[in-house]
Amino acid sequence: MAAISDGHPQRDLIYRSLANPIPPEFIGVSFLDSANRIAIEGDLEVHPFDTDQGYAQLRAWLTSRDPDEFSYAHSATASLPFLDHSARNELLGLAREHADTGVRIEAAWASAKLGQEIGLQMLRDYCLDINHSATAIRYLTELEREDVVPQEAGNPEFQAKAEFANWLAHPNELGRPPDELEVLDHRTIYWPSAGEETSLWLIKYRLADFWGLEADDVDCGLVGSATWCFFRYKMHQRPPEDCYAIHCCWELNLEESEVDGAAEYEAMLKQWPHDPLTNVDVSRVVEIPPELKYGRRLVAIASAKMNNEEGWAVLDSGDSLWYPASVMPEDEYIGAVLKVHVGRKLLGFATAKNRKRNLEHVPEPLSPGSIVKAYDKLLSECVEGTLDRRKALLEDWRSPLVTRSIDYATACEQVGRESKAESLVRVYRTLLDAISTLPEEMQSKAYGELGPSKQFDAFIESMIEIGVASDVPLIIRTLEPHWDHNSGYGTLGTTAYTCGDLETAERLFLKLRESYTDWRRSQEMSLLAKIWHSQRKSNDAQELLVDCLKGLIDEAKEATGSDRKLFEEWYQNHRQTYLELFADGADKLQELGLPESTFIRR
Repeated sequence: MAAISDGHPQRDLIYRSLANPIPPEFIGVSFLDSANRIAIEGDLEVHPFDTDQGYAQLRAWLTSRDPDEFSYAHSATASLPFLDHSARNELLGLAREHADTGVRIEAAWASAKLGQEIGLQMLRDYCLDINHSATAIRYLTELEREDVVPQEAGNPEFQAKAEFANWLAHPNELGRPPDELEVLDHRTIYWPSAGEETSLWLIKYRLADFWGLEADDVDCGLVGSATWCFFRYKMHQRPPEDCYAIHCCWELNLEESEVDGAAEYEAMLKQWPHDPLTNVDVSRVVEIPPELKYGRRLVAIASAKMNNEEGWAVLDSGDSLWYPASVMPEDEYIGAVLKVHVGRKLLGFATAKNRKRNLEHVPEPLSPGSIVKAYDKLLSECVEGTLDRRKALLEDWRSPLVTRSIDYATACEQVGRESKAESLVRVYRTLLDAISTLPEEMQSKAYGELGPSKQFDAFIESMIEIGVASDVPLIIRTLEPHWDHNSGYGTLGTTAYTCGDLETAERLFLKLRESYTDWRRSQEMSLLAKIWHSQRKSNDAQELLVDCLKGLIDEAKEATGSDRKLFEEWYQNHRQTYLELFADGADKLQELGLPESTFIRR
């Protein structure tokens, strides 16, 4: 549709042709978006949805209760200023009363564009809503009605919060506005990526748990240069200077790389000016461009112990520093520590004196009884709830019915209800039954949310443990049409192999081999070789494994860093299978020039 709308000489003819009948499903939405864009630019004589059929389709999208179609309602609302008034007023009323705030704001824009005072008043009110202010101000600016924007909405702190809220609500980020925002720090400093003094805001958000099984999502992001948040970096548990340092390095593209052989950094270790280090593992290094005038080109970081305490040593000549793990956020990412060190130095910050005070108390985990109670409620709702509720629980990737199923099963065992395996099997059988009752068009996505995952693997193991492995083939047949991808072939094939259904396993492994470019790396090829060997197809099994080993040797030559270890693991998996299947395997591999390890260069 973009090719048609961007100045195509036959655009209007194509639009008229497509208008009767309106294209179905998402093609129709794309058609609508294309027409809306041209209409807003003032270059469309007649909107293709300005017909009885078009009105009916717009009405259907505006009245749909399916959250997945709210974006369609948003597009429908954007078309309203360009329709005949006889149908427009009814549709505009539906848009103003829509369940989605984004659609209601779009309705305010549409009304304002039509010169209706109610639209301007609605946009003015939204300007004072932190979570929607940025959109409302943008719409008023497009309408050349900046005079309507309240003075309060121009407050710098308010604008920073509004910018962050708008960024967080994007589908690629949190997907919805935060429940709370709090400014943790504000300062104006020289910002290297901008090359000038920049006003910066560190803002903490809280997103309330939607399901009752998790702690609230809390973190901190930066507004002022590039609006961004490093989710799961626990920035709210760091001093402000550490946060600025991490963002500074990220905006400068100072990304650390893996060390490929730590021996070349021995000289840097010898310059370590503090107490002796033990258990040293130099694993990351960052190269700093000379224009930043840092003072040296390379800075490395090592995991180590100092005075019997775990932590990280940043190797930076005379500026080398020790970062104890006890003063950094739990499960700290080593790259973040390196960014903290380099970024603080680039920004001219002094060494932090007391990081520990920034660490928040980790919330107490839910008790087993609380987990069971909350999960039972959700499990009941996925069977007996409204269609919208069942859809949310079974289709939404954020739903804890799968992700927290193992925690629930463990909790059931802890409270004495039943064994962990029995609970997990009960959960998955309930989910499979619940999905089968959904409308057919919803089922595929819901089945897809069941896996492949560690939870699904645990479910299969639990079925075997409690003696109901005979039910597994039916589960494979149910899921196979919906797991039509490489991960699905591998997982279901391995499941079939584990349960002795070698015919199904072979078929799925062959599909994996045909569709997966890097099939030589997969453990499933070793299982396929074992199947062929058991069928007295020894030559086929041998050729398959040799092909895998030769391919991995060739690929390993180009591997660097941690990838070298991965290739070694894949190679050893297939090599061990070869040695298990063939009595003269070691001699044969030697004849073929296949070494004992990818680390041995031929």
